[in-house]
Amino acid sequence: MSINNQLVINAVWDNNLVPAGRSAQRNLLIEVTAPSKPEQVSERQPINLALVIDCSGSMTGAPIEAACRAAEGIVDCLKEGDCLSLVTFNQATDTLFSGLMMNEQGKHEASELIHRIYAGGITNLSAGWFEGSRCVASEMEHGEYREGHVLVLSDGRANRGICDPDELLYHARELARRNVKTSAAGIGMRYSPLQLDALAEGGQGRLHDADSTADIVDVVLGELGELHTITARGVGLSLEYPLVANLEPITRMAVNHEPGKYSLQIGDIVADATRAFAVSVNLPRLEQGEQLLFDGAVSWRESTDQISSTTHSFETKLFVVPPFEADNHIPEYDVIERIADLWEATLAYRALRQNEQGDYAGASLSYTTQFAAFENLVKDLHSAPLRLKRFASAQRRVSMEWRGRSKRQAYTLSKKAILSERDLRSRDVGNWYNHLE
Repeated sequence: MSINNQLVINAVWDNNLVPAGRSAQRNLLIEVTAPSKPEQVSERQPINLALVIDCSGSMTGAPIEAACRAAEGIVDCLKEGDCLSLVTFNQATDTLFSGLMMNEQGKHEASELIHRIYAGGITNLSAGWFEGSRCVASEMEHGEYREGHVLVLSDGRANRGICDPDELLYHARELARRNVKTSAAGIGMRYSPLQLDALAEGGQGRLHDADSTADIVDVVLGELGELHTITARGVGLSLEYPLVANLEPITRMAVNHEPGKYSLQIGDIVADATRAFAVSVNLPRLEQGEQLLFDGAVSWRESTDQISSTTHSFETKLFVVPPFEADNHIPEYDVIERIADLWEATLAYRALRQNEQGDYAGASLSYTTQFAAFENLVKDLHSAPLRLKRFASAQRRVSMEWRGRSKRQAYTLSKKAILSERDLRSRDVGNWYNHLE
């Protein structure tokens, strides 16, 4: 473990001893914890935010009323120096206001316009999102803000404009490279988690689930609140490893891979939060006395510094020892527990995506192919029986058609578990696996 300017990097093995003359598998957990919020920094950075609200026909009634309440809550929470844009969409887009400064006059004007929102029509998600992105990008071009945030609220499935999640993901990544970040909140039981997730994944933002008026207000205001507490921006991780080792990521994250090196973008991390990345390392037979060095680096920017980045290096090793020594070494059970948590959540998230695409056989197969390795990892844990029972339950659930709230809850919560994100709803909705039945 190393601490640099309060950024904490923790790289630990489940077992750092490898038996000589035998092939082996070891698992590495890398955790990056953001600095605490500096006490001396009382003023947060100004926010450039666009709220994009689905006002198609399915939002009629309680959903649109809740979205308007959430928009009013955002207006109340913003301060002078912040700017807000509000876009609604159905088959067309309507920019109610763009780059409105949140002084007293601006807040009054925003509240008046929010009350004019009504629902009706079909769903062109991409058009609304692009317009919200254009609004924040326009403010960035004026030089007042270095980044923009878009928050999309939708209860439906796009049926106009760009509907393909892969294409949405591509555009969201391109905008994120230009510092236009996107988060999304799915409302109710009909929204497309794949489409909204593509915006959040590519946009380096969050995916939320909301079922009630209170949920919508919670996630929208919670997302705004977390923008205030980011202390590590643009976090990136790289890991160089010996070519003799075969690495397979356990955690689902977008990684770049070249021989001997993995790298990934973690994104922004709020104060004191931890993001984890786990890899499985398969090793051939090695000679006693060999040492395998894994070199890592984490780059990041402080919350008050939007340009220059700092890089911190770390290293960890595997040691090839006599078989009896490796076999008698007590594994790091707490590390195995954390890796198993990540592995379970990642498997569920991948399988749920396949299930949503109608690939039930593929969703089931993803569990079948991972069972032996997962069982080997957890076999000595006290929680092993429960984990294996949960493994089987998840496989059964994704191997058939699955609709409704429980699936969307499991989808969003499994992703939050992978990313160690806090669920922003004030009510306790349990863990992802509580929604398998």
